[in-house]
Amino acid sequence: MAIKVNIRRIFSVTLWCTIGAGVLVLLVAAIGYRNNKTCKGYRIDISGPSDALFIDKKQILDLLTSAGAGKVLNKSTASVR
Repeated sequence: MAIKVNIRRIFSVTLWCTIGAGVLVLLVAAIGYRNNKTCKGYRIDISGPSDALFIDKKQILDLLTSAGAGKVLNKSTASVR
């Protein structure tokens, strides 16, 4: 019995496996890059009408400082979560 080799099918399977492996490598690299970034600071944006605010930026910064948020600076983002 002769085995008929379908070159088009072998090429298609090889191509899709290569594409899948490439996507997987890029995903792992992106996750590693995101987790190895360091926290350089934090930014507080309060939007909305100014008469509706019940707390201002200084009060929020005081709350963050008292809660130990200053300890996250220059640490990796993976350890902050």
